[in-house]
Amino acid sequence: MELSSAETSQYYSPRDLLVGGTIFVFGRKFLLLDCDQFTRRYYERVLKIIQPDAVRVKSPEPRTPKPSLPIYLGLGTPEDSIASHHSLVPRSPRKDVVTYLVNMNKHLRYGCVLDNAHPEDTIRKFVLSLSLADGTITIMESTIRNSGIRGGRFLSPTKVWKPDCDPNAPEYYTAKDFYIGAIIIVHAHRFRIVSSDLYVYRYMQAHPEMFSTTAIETVQAYLLAEGHLKEDLRQAIAEDCKRHPPEDVVDYAIEPRGIGEVDKRLENFTLEDAKKDGQIMAAGAARHDCPSPVIPDEEIKKGYHSNEHGELALQGQIKGDEVVRVGKSVRFDDQC
Repeated sequence: MELSSAETSQYYSPRDLLVGGTIFVFGRKFLLLDCDQFTRRYYERVLKIIQPDAVRVKSPEPRTPKPSLPIYLGLGTPEDSIASHHSLVPRSPRKDVVTYLVNMNKHLRYGCVLDNAHPEDTIRKFVLSLSLADGTITIMESTIRNSGIRGGRFLSPTKVWKPDCDPNAPEYYTAKDFYIGAIIIVHAHRFRIVSSDLYVYRYMQAHPEMFSTTAIETVQAYLLAEGHLKEDLRQAIAEDCKRHPPEDVVDYAIEPRGIGEVDKRLENFTLEDAKKDGQIMAAGAARHDCPSPVIPDEEIKKGYHSNEHGELALQGQIKGDEVVRVGKSVRFDDQC
């Protein structure tokens, strides 16, 4: 509270007004920065006081305030709200036409289950499809007979936000977020990815920079366990045979349909352990000298009804010294 004129006994004088000093006026602090040349001469002639040099004050750089974006009200998408904010006439947001045309009709499909504690949801199965053209996610539920689940569309093509993101600047799920074992939260529903199709792995091979090493390995392990990468295994083993040829090289010219070194190594792979831990294990199973005929599936089916027990029609060539012609049959010994 300011003092009245009756209570004030001291006042500012010219000796108190020096450059660099501070005075109080109505409770406010004022810093004296500089004075003109007449004032400096007056102080020097009359008061015998030399005024200090002017105080240099750095003025803040002028900043243009950025217009704040409007709060998303849930009408349309956040991109629609931003596009309407920048124009008086509402306009639709711009789309990346090049990306849309390049990735048109390209979808990554995954098998999902609900990851919750409700036992009635354990049998429900879903197919999640990610569109590479616009990033939308579609979820379809499979129909299960005698379960009360009709199936059908669970989620229409929609861009899905990641949990705990800013609704005014949302972060959407992309292809790099999907892999075997990943948890995808869609409108408070937790989906766990348990499978994928072969196209997902081929797309990962073509674009490894978009996916992490863990994501590629999980999909690869699943497809190997399901037996969908036999050609990849055969090619990898063939390249390994070229780099490290086996010691016991066999001249396969005398047996054109014999089992090559690639087939020998491929037979040593088993997928039983791969379904457990997602890795391919080599099974060093013991081998014996019993013949291994090449029998088509049609002959096997016929053998169930026409031939005797333990006897199948042989079409092809037996590995070894004995060659059986077409139309003959072979009976395996009890030791085989």
